[in-house]
Amino acid sequence: MSSARLTHILLGASATLAAVALFAALLSPPPEELPAPTDLREAPQRMVLQDAPATPTRIPADRFQTGENGLGVFDLRVGEGPEPGPGDSVKLRWRTWTADDRLVEDGTDRPARAVFLGAARNLEALNLGVPGMREGGLRQLKVPAALGYGQTGSSRLGVTGGTDLVIEVELLQVLGQRVVPEAPAKVSYQTLPSGLQVAELSEGTGPTPQLGDTVVVDYTGWLDADGALFDSSLRRPEPATFKVGAVIEGWNEALTTMQVGGHRQLRVPADLAYGEAGRPPQIPPGATLIFDLKLMDRR
Repeated sequence: MSSARLTHILLGASATLAAVALFAALLSPPPEELPAPTDLREAPQRMVLQDAPATPTRIPADRFQTGENGLGVFDLRVGEGPEPGPGDSVKLRWRTWTADDRLVEDGTDRPARAVFLGAARNLEALNLGVPGMREGGLRQLKVPAALGYGQTGSSRLGVTGGTDLVIEVELLQVLGQRVVPEAPAKVSYQTLPSGLQVAELSEGTGPTPQLGDTVVVDYTGWLDADGALFDSSLRRPEPATFKVGAVIEGWNEALTTMQVGGHRQLRVPADLAYGEAGRPPQIPPGATLIFDLKLMDRR
């Protein structure tokens, strides 16, 4: 498979997987050895689909708007919410058929997928077909092979090279732009007995998580020594989700003393992070870390 075609494979998220692997490595208790990233081009990718029809909705050919690239577009349902802009994170679900009505992608056991519009790892038909939709909308796309799986096809889906597709895509939510802050804020910290330093940027009004709870957060992390950014959930299409107690001790303490909706900056000494061993190459030995941390939900 050529490198050019790899960039068009649907959610062939090698870059995303590397970021997810880094998130797990940085915040989870250290494993003996990090697992190799999984290639989602050959892994199951199933979405939540309600009452999926056996065949695509029948639309007369003359009802489609077809661009110079050959992509045909017809709105089955016009949404009433916001319209995404270039680079926005959006939450989608979709089903895919070949042009002869063979269903090749129809999952039922996982949430809808968040993606950045325009990302090279998306199927090009989605990058071109979702703009112009509004949140809540449902659109059918007639996809020439060049905007789908090309002349290579997809062995995972059983799609041979040169196959045209039909995709029905639903825009569930426009999550908007996700911008990584360049540097930590200039703040005054309160030092807790453990040595964790906390600056309240805004206080939450929701419940306080306990050990074992699942939380949803956005975060960005820097090295205190030189301000180098080493990770951020904002590089990914949606916030991070994990269990309190399965992350570094400084995070456990911070999360169990804040409320949902809260926003803190943390200065985490090495003994509450990765100690004298660190987590090379991202985290040097004995490193103090700075985190911008937003607690968005407790589940």
